[in-house]
Amino acid sequence: MVAGIVNYLTQADAVTELLAEPDIESISLLKAASAKLARAIEAQPDTLRELLARVILGEGSLTVHLDPEALARGLAIEPELLVHETLKITLPFTKRRRGNEMKLIAASCSAAPDPVLVKTLARSHRWLKMLQEGKSLDEIARLERHSASYIRTRLPMALLSPKIQAAILDGRQPAYLTADAIARQTLPIDWCEQALQLGFDT
Repeated sequence: MVAGIVNYLTQADAVTELLAEPDIESISLLKAASAKLARAIEAQPDTLRELLARVILGEGSLTVHLDPEALARGLAIEPELLVHETLKITLPFTKRRRGNEMKLIAASCSAAPDPVLVKTLARSHRWLKMLQEGKSLDEIARLERHSASYIRTRLPMALLSPKIQAAILDGRQPAYLTADAIARQTLPIDWCEQALQLGFDT
């Protein structure tokens, strides 16, 4: 659900529809505020609870109703500026069973390759090769002009399953799956577990 809300808050069309009287300046400000709120939710998913008025579980979908006052606070605007009818988000999902545990996995996919994600995947392979050639993480960081922590969190992308990597190159990954989203996770070694964790069909 977190990924679905974050994706919604970063879609230009969805953000524009939130405003009762949109204009160029207010749309620009709202997009910036919405992106900031999305980053905050990604960093601390528990904060999403404050935005939820109710969640309805349907057949193959979740309908999420956002609280207008809470959302307005998060966007630093007045509640009356929002179109309340647009604060309902439908998120498709598929069910995945893991032992006795049932998970809901977002089913929506992006329509095209994410250039940042594709570029980061390519870099992760280059960095892995440099490590295998004997370079230290600090050396790679200096050569690539990134921090060591940045490289460390993105290196595991080179160890994703071939199926997941092919999906990323083709643009068939879940729409919410960005390079930063992957970097924040501890990826399992098992390829099936990777697919489940990242929201791919197995």
